[in-house]
Amino acid sequence: MILPGRTRVLLGFYELRNSPKVLGLVLPDGFLRLEFFEWYDDYIDDWDGVWEDGGLTFDYTVVPEPASMIALGAGFAAVMARRRRK
Repeated sequence: MILPGRTRVLLGFYELRNSPKVLGLVLPDGFLRLEFFEWYDDYIDDWDGVWEDGGLTFDYTVVPEPASMIALGAGFAAVMARRRRK
């Protein structure tokens, strides 16, 4: 669960880095970046908009890296070859 927070940023993003609440969601570089932008720039170098309420839902699927799949396949082939020799 990501707890709500408030921040004032001019570039339109809030960055969470190595927070215990998001360690499972971050990219390999350790960052989770959420960006919210409007199409029209109301005031140069100032707030563009205020989001009072909202929600984000994250869904993910674990995908094994190719090297892991190759290792699993090689292990399976070795087991099958050993069973065949007996």
